[in-house]
This record gives sequence, structure tokens and C-alpha cells, in this order.
Amino acid sequence: MVKHHDVTGRYVTIEVDDREYKVFYLQNGKGIPLICQHTAGCHNHQWRGLLEDDEIIKNYNVIAYDLPRHGKSDPPHNMEWWKEEYKLTA
Repeated sequence: MVKHHDVTGRYVTIEVDDREYKVFYLQNGKGIPLICQHTAGCHNHQWRGLLEDDEIIKNYNVIAYDLPRHGKSDPPHNMEWWKEEYKLTA
């Protein structure tokens, strides 16, 4: 027997500072949006338990996305990011 889960994954293209990012996210639930960001070096599967928690998803629309260059999200396509100087900000 096959059991399908309600968690869905999709890609969305967003533009920030004239740069396009193809971002992957997982989503499940109804209600108030609850946005989950993974820790450094990880990806959205860090939130898999929350995405499948019946008590959470009955009240919240859980959205767990991958940061660019993490998981299934790509780096920006319309820039040469490797040529830019990185400046650490706090």
C-alpha cells in the first residue's frame, strides 16, 4: 500500500536587488503562515517533523524554504557572484 503525505515542495523565482533567485520550499497546513529558516549548512528537511505535526498544521501554514546555495535552491543565475567581494555585516 502507498501512503501519500500532504507536504508539498515547489520552486518560486524571486527578485531581490535586481537578482533572481530560484528558491525551493516545502509547505503543509492551514492557517497562520509559519516561516521556517534552516540553520547554516543545512536545508529545509530540518523542519520535516514540524511539517508533519498534526497539532501544528491544523493551525499553521508551515513553509520551510532553502536559502540560496542550500538544499534544492540555486545561486542567482543573473550575476557572477564569485567575482564579488564579500563584506561581513553584523
